[in-house]
Amino acid sequence: MKQNQWITVAMATIALTLASCGTIKKSATNTDVTTTPTTTTENVEANTNFISIAEAIDMVEHPEKIANIMKKYDYKLKENYEIYRLDKFSKMYYKNCRLAKILTANKYEDYPKPLQKGISSYVALEDGAIIIGVFNQTAYDNLVAQVKAAGFVLDMPGNEDVYKNGNRTIGCNEAEPFLAQPISSVKSHNSLKATRANLPANQRYMGNYTSDNYNDKGVGFTQNEGKLTMVTPIRKEIAGSFDGGKIVSMRAAIPADGVGAITLKVFTYSTASGKMRCDLVAEQEISNAKNGWNDVTFTNPYTIDFSKAEGIMLGFTYTQKKGSTPECYPISLQKEGTIEKVYAMMEGGQDLYEFGSEKYGNLAIQAVVEKDYPAKDIMLHSVTYNKFTKASNNTKFTLNISNYGTTPINSYTVTATVDGNQIKEQTVNGTVDGNL
Repeated sequence: MKQNQWITVAMATIALTLASCGTIKKSATNTDVTTTPTTTTENVEANTNFISIAEAIDMVEHPEKIANIMKKYDYKLKENYEIYRLDKFSKMYYKNCRLAKILTANKYEDYPKPLQKGISSYVALEDGAIIIGVFNQTAYDNLVAQVKAAGFVLDMPGNEDVYKNGNRTIGCNEAEPFLAQPISSVKSHNSLKATRANLPANQRYMGNYTSDNYNDKGVGFTQNEGKLTMVTPIRKEIAGSFDGGKIVSMRAAIPADGVGAITLKVFTYSTASGKMRCDLVAEQEISNAKNGWNDVTFTNPYTIDFSKAEGIMLGFTYTQKKGSTPECYPISLQKEGTIEKVYAMMEGGQDLYEFGSEKYGNLAIQAVVEKDYPAKDIMLHSVTYNKFTKASNNTKFTLNISNYGTTPINSYTVTATVDGNQIKEQTVNGTVDGNL
């Protein structure tokens, strides 16, 4: 009896480069094929840059057709393509891609990587399974539309949406995005300085950094069009000083004109089984974002309550444009303060996708929190030091000090302990202004 693993994993990334194709979750279902699948894609025109769902079905039923179908789309072939300790494919067909870094003979670091020109895709064959990878949201949406038009019905939603038609299964998985950058942003991180508006005594900026600086060389997911939400956590170590305060407004720096409408958002987050979950608690739209800082005042402010959440997420939703003009790079990352990860959220979903932003800096976004602040409220954060030091040698500690109070602090004492034993105490003279 013939047994097929009939599965097509349609992958999409909303970026130029895929962060980690190795995180793909595949479905593989052993089935007895007893019926002829419905391959009609009525009202859905298949993208002509890569194989269609109908052709994938045909390839599963008639493996002898694989070579001709691949030749039709000008796919290149790499046989025995093994992703180190993850997957092994008898054939890897790729188009507008480059092969990942080779580690040893036929062992590669990852799935093929997309190139900047054209629609990148690959078709991998593994034990009767077919995996289609596309690196473009529009292309992915087209594949899913084909799946539905072919008579497949959503059976199990999740990170991988599983569709069924009789005894056939198709898993559609959106892979994690990766950040694409213009060359200029890699070469330089220009900080634009402005005069911060004087806030009332009962208001303070809350963010991973709180200056007016932002990077005017933006980054973006340049091969996709559609809505994305960028978020970054303000962890309790910082946000804890604002507990009980009211988030009355927000601002985000956009490094270009022409981005269009953006919506500034506040989330709370909690972590379970190592996975973050965000809940929206406040939002306000800006109809036409400008180059520089964009401010909103919330119609419905949010009162911070850490008895109900681990921390705060700040973010904004925008419409990503495809191309290489300045408005296609709307995300400003500033090397300042306590560097936190930035995550992307796809429209309609709650999953958070990392894309390696830390080396470029913090998301340029801040909230204004209103409460009765004490006169002096000093905080120590972002402590860095050498992990290993020879006995009897000195080691160096670097730390950030913030004052969330209303009056300047002119000196403070820092104490270092190891295993509960004090090893160093140092008084530092210098103004830590709560108004900066």
